[in-house]
Amino acid sequence: MRVHTLQHVPFEGLAALEPALRAAGHEIAVTRLFAGDPLPRPDAFDWLIVLGGPMSVHDEDRFAWLAPEKQLVRRSIECGRAVLGICLGAQLVAEVLGGRVRANREKEIGWFPVERVAGAEASPFGRALPARTVAFHWHGETFDPPPGALHLARSEACESQAFAWGERVLALQFHLETTRAAAASLIEHCRDELVPGRFIETPEAMLADPARFERIHPVMARLLAAFEPGAAANGARLATERLLLRPCRAADLDALHALWTDARVRRFLWDDRAIERSVAAGVIEASRASFAERRIGQWALELRGGGDLLGFAGLRAVDGSAEVELLYGLAPAYWGKGYAVEASRAVLAHGFERAGLARIAGRTDTPNTRSARLLERLGMRFEGEREVAGRPTLHYAITRAEFAAGTGSAPR
Repeated sequence: MRVHTLQHVPFEGLAALEPALRAAGHEIAVTRLFAGDPLPRPDAFDWLIVLGGPMSVHDEDRFAWLAPEKQLVRRSIECGRAVLGICLGAQLVAEVLGGRVRANREKEIGWFPVERVAGAEASPFGRALPARTVAFHWHGETFDPPPGALHLARSEACESQAFAWGERVLALQFHLETTRAAAASLIEHCRDELVPGRFIETPEAMLADPARFERIHPVMARLLAAFEPGAAANGARLATERLLLRPCRAADLDALHALWTDARVRRFLWDDRAIERSVAAGVIEASRASFAERRIGQWALELRGGGDLLGFAGLRAVDGSAEVELLYGLAPAYWGKGYAVEASRAVLAHGFERAGLARIAGRTDTPNTRSARLLERLGMRFEGEREVAGRPTLHYAITRAEFAAGTGSAPR
């Protein structure tokens, strides 16, 4: 994988992450924000690692690169990139996903236990975490896990130590990559923070046991390994300004079946006969297999603040051709609010930037002027009218280059 690192200060680098990544065959590139390096585009990497630093996510007036960095982190998540945030990096990930970053009740600096919380095993990252491990810490702020995140770990000093957002985003408040040299460098540059405190160790205590550093690196390696298969078998989890898009799963069957059998929705679909539950279940299973094979399928749509399933959006291979087609559908209560355009743009971005598609088609029948307008708002070109299954059909398409020229990426 192509790994790109965002480094905030010279004295907080990859440390033990670098040899681990190189040993796994990954390519590594670094943006040194402190040195004014330009930020990359999300299509320049597969995996973004956002490192720590002594500044706050709220210090945009002091650090001109913070606002564009947040935009890059957000776009990377929207485009389905793997993202690992460590310490400050974890707080940045939390903020762009809608979590709150605030002062922790205690500063936590040194070696302190981290405990896996109940339910964390639902995530591959949670399963990679031991029930209890002594980790290295250096932070005064913390985050509230954002909507849709799974809380993974806590400590006595800090309730929110880690969260997963889907299977491609992991945020760690604590450090597993630290080496003795990296800890010594932190002590040298941030010594003013080492004041007496309940959860603040002395420099001597932090460096006293070299074996501590060796013990945390295998935990780090397990978490890195949890990234590598990523969400390939389950599709990418996407986000827009208002929506979460996650691959459809068996638990969505009732909601999707109700949507697909709603008479108000059926009149806009290709086959207006009633859909049996077994057919709907087959669509979900076929979508899961398609995500695993081609990284395309159907996503369920939810509001970022939580609530019921709004509808679906997706990409499917058209039978008997190499064509890939855009799909979407919303429950009538959510019509007219711009959600279909918002979700479709995110799906197109995934198709071009993550699934490697060169062209995506769209079609609608001639009476459905609402869908025709939507396809045109997405920048799709009208390619003509043809008859499909006995119905006059409007055909549209957009290429990767046309999408990049028109929108550049999924909405932010």
